[in-house]
Amino acid sequence: MTVALPLAQSLLACLEDSLTVNPPAQVCLRAGEFVNPQISTTEDECCSGLAWVRIVGTDPLILRGQEDLTFGCFNHMRATVLEMGVVRCMPTPDADTLVSCDQWTALTAQMEADHTAMEAALCCLRELVRGGTVPAITDVALYVGEYAPRGPDGRCLGATLTVRAEHGCSCGSGG
Repeated sequence: MTVALPLAQSLLACLEDSLTVNPPAQVCLRAGEFVNPQISTTEDECCSGLAWVRIVGTDPLILRGQEDLTFGCFNHMRATVLEMGVVRCMPTPDADTLVSCDQWTALTAQMEADHTAMEAALCCLRELVRGGTVPAITDVALYVGEYAPRGPDGRCLGATLTVRAEHGCSCGSGG
């Protein structure tokens, strides 16, 4: 088993526990290059609120002067990047009005509450890793990445926050 999925699942649990201010209706793992909130004729994930954790990718961690050409586990270290994200519905005024400053302020406050929840989820993950309670993980270093607003896109506005986890490879005793 790779380290990415247990890390993602643990971070998702931490994120869900941390989203206490107007929790989104959907909190789940998402796959793919990016996350687009789903919309149907009866549901809109953006407007009901969506939070996710996504495995962005895993790369070899090559240290300066280190070259590993052995079979089994090239480069004994990996760096896995995870993304947390939350999107919310933007206010939609009537055709003859604009979004008010009070509405923008409320949405900004919600986004800051979501950002605070993402930061708390990172702290929670750190404690889980330190406590040895994340399956398949024995030694990992966590680094906070970029917090980046996203949108507006349609009626969605939100943000993402990444975390980089540096860990050993999962090649077992041969690696």
